Amino acid sequence: MIKKVFKKKRSMSLKIRLRVLLIVSSILPLVIIWIFTICKVYDLYCNKTNMAIQSELTQIMDNMCTLMDSMKFMSQQLVNDNNTVRQLREFFSSNDDVQKVNNLKFLRDQIAIYEASNPNINNITYLYINYGGLEKVNQTSLIGSQLPSPSCLLSSQNQITFYGPHETLSRVGHYLVISMVRKLSVTDTLDVYLYLESGYKKLGNLSTELLDRLGAVYTVISDYGKVVYSSDEKKIPFSSEVPTGNDIVLIDGKQYLPYKITSPQKWSLQIFVLKDSYKHYLSELSLGFFIIAVLATNFSIIISGLIWNSINRPFLLFEKNLKNIMTNDIEANIRKIHVEEFDKSIEYFENMRKRIIYLIQTVQQQEQEKFKLQLKQFLSKINPHFIHNTLDTLKWYSKGKGYVDVELFVSSLNRLLMYNMEKDEIATIKSELDAIDDYIALQKLKYDLDYKKELNIPEPMLQSEMPRFILQPLVENAIFHGLEGKGKICIRVNIVPNGKISIQILNDGHRLDIEKINRILRSAKDLSSNGIGIQYVIRMLQEKFRNTYEFNARVINDMNCIELVIPFCKGGYYAKSADSR
Repeated sequence: MIKKVFKKKRSMSLKIRLRVLLIVSSILPLVIIWIFTICKVYDLYCNKTNMAIQSELTQIMDNMCTLMDSMKFMSQQLVNDNNTVRQLREFFSSNDDVQKVNNLKFLRDQIAIYEASNPNINNITYLYINYGGLEKVNQTSLIGSQLPSPSCLLSSQNQITFYGPHETLSRVGHYLVISMVRKLSVTDTLDVYLYLESGYKKLGNLSTELLDRLGAVYTVISDYGKVVYSSDEKKIPFSSEVPTGNDIVLIDGKQYLPYKITSPQKWSLQIFVLKDSYKHYLSELSLGFFIIAVLATNFSIIISGLIWNSINRPFLLFEKNLKNIMTNDIEANIRKIHVEEFDKSIEYFENMRKRIIYLIQTVQQQEQEKFKLQLKQFLSKINPHFIHNTLDTLKWYSKGKGYVDVELFVSSLNRLLMYNMEKDEIATIKSELDAIDDYIALQKLKYDLDYKKELNIPEPMLQSEMPRFILQPLVENAIFHGLEGKGKICIRVNIVPNGKISIQILNDGHRLDIEKINRILRSAKDLSSNGIGIQYVIRMLQEKFRNTYEFNARVINDMNCIELVIPFCKGGYYAKSADSR
């Protein structure tokens, strides 16, 4: 029974699977969308609307707090302005009318500067109590000499009292403001106050498009719990207690949703949204979603039908073409599907078949060439090995006859030849220096050379890698062109401050032509110019170290110096230069 079920599952064709998948994909999204709409969409838009309302509320609060902070900062500046305080004191203490006029003129100019520097502040006025009533010190646009009504008291902080939002006390217009009164310590005999208002329409309207659409009532609650501002006094009067409720608040017989935000100074901004308007707004949002969901579902059904028609026929042709490829009867039987992906796939399969045949033939040919190359390499080792054996025989013959100079010459020549004929292009500093020792030993048989080697680096650093046959061309130039066969030659190896290795080749021969060497360095790729040995050295260093090496030519203590500065390199690892850190 299990085998039969398994066979039925395996025998289900791709056509049937696609058909089932497309039917399910057309019906299932419709069911899911409706379930999701019924269960989740309302909550989703409810949360979104609540966040939007809270955001609008926060924006209004931030605007009010910004104005209050600006007034508080401005009052602090005026209190700390020594010149302004001094002019006020002179005004109250002096009996000279001319002096008082000058004091008022200074205060007028100073206040104009402060108001111009901060457009959020207006109507800066100094007031004092005289015989039980308020009088203005400086002339402003305030109507009379009065403070805002105590019913507008918003918040008290030490010597500072905020009022509002309320109608401006200025005669130049009608707009909402927040005002501040601050008591000043100017004179011991009179109570002096500083009055400030927010600028013209800087407070703006305490409303937004969304909240007005929801029939919201805006209220500002003082820090002692009284309503100091209401956008609808009939529903929520001034100086009344704010309506309370957790989720629903009854106002004038209707249900409202409360939203509240409290400032750090304990006064608050509270908005009441009409519940019926709130539900109507959510219904409008949900209706749009329902319409979009239906359109999307119908569109998915149409697309599924088009997909079925566009896939069924190409798959049938694709299957037939694959069978034709297997029978190698391609030219006569392959048909164009006219679907780019299927046509390219058929082309890839055919190219893959041809490529496999080609690779098999290529591997066979490479095996034959590999055998020939191994044979050639074996033969190429015979000649160097023969030369080594021959020179070694000559060495032992000379030693047996007591020919010490000949023995030294043959030993040095044998080592030098074997070193230079090695196939590996990479050597070490030590192997290069050993080769130079053998080379100098050969040249001493002909020339009068005073050779010295100074190694001022740790022994492990002598194993640093460098290209083969780099030092010998430079030493050869020093002997034949600098010393002309006679003189001192020194090889000095040091560590430079940036952590790299310096190899200097010094001689006391004819002075170096620095300009000529620079010309050779500039034309390192031009083999037709002079200095082929130096060009070879530069090209090998560039290939090995890229731009991390240096090639310098100079005179040090009356001795010519060719210097190579290379990084420490071991097994492909390059030590970082200290300059690059």
